[in-house]
Amino acid sequence: MEAGEIENAIKNFEKAYVVDKESDNWEGALDSATKLSGMLKRKDKKKALEYYNAAYEIAQKINDMFYIVSASLEIGDFYYENQRNELALKFYINAYDIAQNSLTKDNVDKIKIRLNDIKIRLGEENYNSLISLIREELAKG
Repeated sequence: MEAGEIENAIKNFEKAYVVDKESDNWEGALDSATKLSGMLKRKDKKKALEYYNAAYEIAQKINDMFYIVSASLEIGDFYYENQRNELALKFYINAYDIAQNSLTKDNVDKIKIRLNDIKIRLGEENYNSLISLIREELAKG
């Protein structure tokens, strides 16, 4: 896509996102938020993160475990790509915990790969310390 086409696509998805939210079409709003976050992640990181978070919130609203896991992974990937490893790990752990009880082994294995990548990046000792802190935080709700 050329720059003008991308800008046009962003505008159209933003319009669709608003219309879908206003009409309680949560699956449509989720789809638009997901697409917008992907298109914006290099151009406008702040806005991309807003759409990643919106997708996560909508997935929780419709209580769809696959979409909750997907949105959590997308946020984790965003943080991972931006060297914010602790936040990435938090979202990966959230996805892993949900996926273990609701998704296929193949999906869980893909999350384990992400967790291992973070472990390599952080070092095992730091990784294990962060896992403990994250687990305590998640237990508190």
